[in-house]
Amino acid sequence: MMIDDLIKRWENKENTDEGWLQLEKDMIQFLHEDHPLEEKRKLSPLGILESTVVVCDGIKRRKGLIK
Repeated sequence: MMIDDLIKRWENKENTDEGWLQLEKDMIQFLHEDHPLEEKRKLSPLGILESTVVVCDGIKRRKGLIK
């Protein structure tokens, strides 16, 4: 998985709920994998990971997956 692919998916204005949830999983997996720190830091300057987590939290709450 490449960081540029994750960022392009985040920028996609037509993400579905499932697309957002998968993106969140993929971002977390990316952070756990052996990638250079410079690559991992690309998820934080614009709040990319944080905003993805917030969107996914809303999706999960709407679906009743969390309260």
